[in-house]
Amino acid sequence: MSKLRLRIYDGSRQLFAAPAKFLVTITDGNYTQRVRNYYSSNGDRAVDSPDADASAVLVWMRALDELV
Repeated sequence: MSKLRLRIYDGSRQLFAAPAKFLVTITDGNYTQRVRNYYSSNGDRAVDSPDADASAVLVWMRALDELV
């Protein structure tokens, strides 16, 4: 198991500063979903990953939650 370090940036290329929950999905080279968890806060985040060299990472955040 390796560690994958994530830094999440906003549209102005600054670290995302506002409090939010990020859904992080990590898929390995065999298209198997290995990690799918919500993380609150940002900064250097170490996430357990089966093989960081052959992984795809998708980070999602619900925008404008108060309007939904």
